[in-house]
Amino acid sequence: MTENIEQMILQIEEKLQAATLQNDVETTAELLADDWLNINANGAITDKARTLEIMTKFKFISITNEDVMVRVYPGAVVVTGRSMRQLEGPGSKVITNHVLFTRVYARPKGDWQVITSQATPIDIN
Repeated sequence: MTENIEQMILQIEEKLQAATLQNDVETTAELLADDWLNINANGAITDKARTLEIMTKFKFISITNEDVMVRVYPGAVVVTGRSMRQLEGPGSKVITNHVLFTRVYARPKGDWQVITSQATPIDIN
């Protein structure tokens, strides 16, 4: 049972990553719980509505996740890992961020959704 949930969450992670890279607001909205909150790498807290609003104002070029761990608990799943993200900034400047991330999944409406996320910047040098 735990392995099935782990595989399902990894598939959702892939779907969420693809939606982010394609600025797919509809799919992202389905995968985030209505009361989802994100603690961004700069320390700001963003809710679902704000994230969906600003999603069309930036463009991710790539997202590479490593050391991804999925831990299944009764009623929740925690995903952690390291990520290198490249996005297009002002004037088409490429911005690269390296972060450690955490996403917590639960089933507030029956299907697994991300209920909270957090990213911490790391220095890879």
